[in-house]
Amino acid sequence: MSDVTKPEAGAELKSGSGSKKRSRKRARSALVRWLIQYGPLLAAGLPALIIGLGAGSVAMAVLLNRDLRPAHYTAAAYSRAGSKDLEGAKVCFERLLRLNSGTDKTKFNLAQIYQQSGQPERALSMISELAPLDKTGHPPAHLVMAVYLLNRREISEANLLQAETHLKRVLEAGTGESENARMMLAQLYARSGRTQEAKVELTTLVQSRPELLLQLAALERSMGIEIDATTHAEKAFKTFSDRTLEEPNNLNNRVLSAGAAAFLKQYPKSESILLDALAKGDNRDIHSALAGLYLIWADDVMKDPQNGPSSWLPLLERGIRHEPKNPLLLDRFLTIINKHGRDNEETRSAMMDMLSDGKAPASAHFLLGVDAWQRQKPEEARFHWERAHELAPELVGASNNLAWVLASGANPDLPRALEIINLALDRSPKNPTYLGTRGRVLVRMEQWKDAVNDLEAALTSTPDDIDLHKDLATAYKGLGMTDLAARHEERAEKPQPTGAKP
Repeated sequence: MSDVTKPEAGAELKSGSGSKKRSRKRARSALVRWLIQYGPLLAAGLPALIIGLGAGSVAMAVLLNRDLRPAHYTAAAYSRAGSKDLEGAKVCFERLLRLNSGTDKTKFNLAQIYQQSGQPERALSMISELAPLDKTGHPPAHLVMAVYLLNRREISEANLLQAETHLKRVLEAGTGESENARMMLAQLYARSGRTQEAKVELTTLVQSRPELLLQLAALERSMGIEIDATTHAEKAFKTFSDRTLEEPNNLNNRVLSAGAAAFLKQYPKSESILLDALAKGDNRDIHSALAGLYLIWADDVMKDPQNGPSSWLPLLERGIRHEPKNPLLLDRFLTIINKHGRDNEETRSAMMDMLSDGKAPASAHFLLGVDAWQRQKPEEARFHWERAHELAPELVGASNNLAWVLASGANPDLPRALEIINLALDRSPKNPTYLGTRGRVLVRMEQWKDAVNDLEAALTSTPDDIDLHKDLATAYKGLGMTDLAARHEERAEKPQPTGAKP
């Protein structure tokens, strides 16, 4: 028989608890030696190995007394946040904090989840803890607190001071948020009238952010440093013109170079750059830039009293054709008759000359209609606004006025008035003036409830408007609500503030 003996069954069980501990120690030592020897091969095949090991990896972690839960929750939290599973991400981040494994970054990300989940107060509370005023905390949290303070409806001096402190904390940390903090500081200083400090911050920033050169130039112009302003605007124009040559399809570079040209009052050059960009493909941002260009161009031309309406009105009309909803252009049209105190008769004559020359006909008809209404000639006003609406439906001021006059008088055309004012509201849905006009039309159509909705929305903007109160009194009478009707009748008896209808 062989001398080889079989090992005794259950030998380790007989050895007692001390034997068990020695066995585990030997197993762990063997595992460490194995890892040292085969570590490079293990690293090379790690992804496949992880997939293959599955539950075995958990057993190994337990053997080495390691807790994989923080890593698991971290990975799951970011994965779920990325897939917009806010509730799942929130659960994972909260569990990390309960395991005492949450860093400031974890808390900040959880605060962002709270904000996105409709829990702004909870988010703000957590962000505030991460961004103390008396010391440097988590830089992104300081930045968020500064934004929150500067975006408040009413900003106090204390808010400005706190925002400044938060932004300086970001700069103290010297992290990737520093540029944004410095840019916000520059805006804060400019807003507070501390223009020299704003200039220092912007001067530092333009070294790496040349797109801020125009902001710096504008600040310097406001400070009366025209030489420096011109220098920086010229640098901006050269920088972005060169970039346009390198990247012809980069519209942002074209817009910036056009803006620099406009700042230098080289308006035709700016116009040429933007029209060339538009020729490469229709783009809303380019249309908006053109509208802004024509506005400042027209305003600059109007500064010279020797320039008549024929020199600046076509510019405004070109602007409105590029951006019909531009509020600044629309406001300019509404006030243009009395610009610089010019005589109405002189302006009226210039408008007629423009019509006969075929220059800016829609704008000319619009302004002639305003003039006729002010001279209490509603039929003449209606004719001009009809023509302006036909020639340029995007000129919503003319559409509003036409709807108003169609709803007035002894023989109103209410269906057409409603159709036209709805077109104006399609282009400018929340405009209180247009809502007031539609409310007037609806009152005359005896659609009382809808009329009240529009008229009260308009009233929030102009609470002393006599016409709105009169129309609301009529609407509430139609609804049988006599007390409210009486209140509006009382308000309608007060003197009307300056300004004419429509």
